[in-house]
Amino acid sequence: MAKSLATFSVIVWFFLAGTATLAVEPFRMFRTTQGHSMEARFIGYQGSQIYIENQAGQRFALTYESLVLEDQKYCVEAAQAKRVPQVTPPAKAPTPSTQPP
Repeated sequence: MAKSLATFSVIVWFFLAGTATLAVEPFRMFRTTQGHSMEARFIGYQGSQIYIENQAGQRFALTYESLVLEDQKYCVEAAQAKRVPQVTPPAKAPTPSTQPP
């Protein structure tokens, strides 16, 4: 019985971990009211700050109000659907090729 319970617990844990990693927003073009644009994906938010990540892995913090209305709606929809976490994402660790020797 204990072995079955342990196996079930492991299966549930892997299922939950797998579904958490699948919830990654696609890359899209974000535009600001100042006319700037960047292809990135929405990775998190905290208060009125949103966090995006470009294809090179660089992360940026923007204010919600600096985005055009279409992008504001996209962020609200993603947050309400819980597709992105309400946390400040950690800085991305440097890749081995960019670390000093």
